[in-house]
Amino acid sequence: MYKLKVFDDNPQSHKEAGFEKGWTSRFDTWFKIAKELGFVWYWPNEEIKFSESGKMLLDKEKPENELMVFANAFAKYQRQNPFRRVLNKNVPLILLMQTIKLLNNDPEYKGAGISRLEIPLLLCWKNDNAESLYREIKKLRKKYGYSPSNEVILELCYGLLNETKRDDNSILGDYPDDFIRKMRLTGLLSLRGGGRFIDINTKETTTVDYILKNYISYKEFETEKEFFEYIGEVDHNLIATLSVFKAPEKPQKQN
Repeated sequence: MYKLKVFDDNPQSHKEAGFEKGWTSRFDTWFKIAKELGFVWYWPNEEIKFSESGKMLLDKEKPENELMVFANAFAKYQRQNPFRRVLNKNVPLILLMQTIKLLNNDPEYKGAGISRLEIPLLLCWKNDNAESLYREIKKLRKKYGYSPSNEVILELCYGLLNETKRDDNSILGDYPDDFIRKMRLTGLLSLRGGGRFIDINTKETTTVDYILKNYISYKEFETEKEFFEYIGEVDHNLIATLSVFKAPEKPQKQN
């Protein structure tokens, strides 16, 4: 009775591709990111199924699983995937880590990582060429230091976006904030300088090196289900490199 009242009092006109208009589509809106990251698969008239990584995330007895699961997911997550169909073609976490490494290895800088003000450029970057992105940031720093104006960042971003229109506040604030939150879920990144810079977590350099070695090349997928199965499969070699990893205890031999 109460459920029907909630539905009646809150009609939904929302529509998602593949889902009926209304509450069914609203469900997809709320849980699409969980499917896109490979945690749970659902489709109309199909059984809801949790992946290996999704089951790990549900294990409340092992809170360390959260870092492992998100490191596994974002090491594989492609901007241009069957769920999004965007023009940008890269793995954001890998592009971020490669760019940070290039900046930190530059003798002109003091190894502070990438500035939060520079993140919009990364989010608008169309390919996985970290060297080109690094050089663009280097040009930006040479001209404006670490404090370019919003107008400068927007001009650069719209040059990368071409005809694609975006809300200025989203480019400068919403998108970078959301991106940083998601990347920090991996445990591979740290904030420095009062939150002004994003750098690689020195405790997780082994994992960073593993990801850059094994995931820098990636397969493209045609269907959502294929991509889901790929991203939802746990790379146990990857998670074993994380500092929070605890090796399973071996059963004791009985006398």
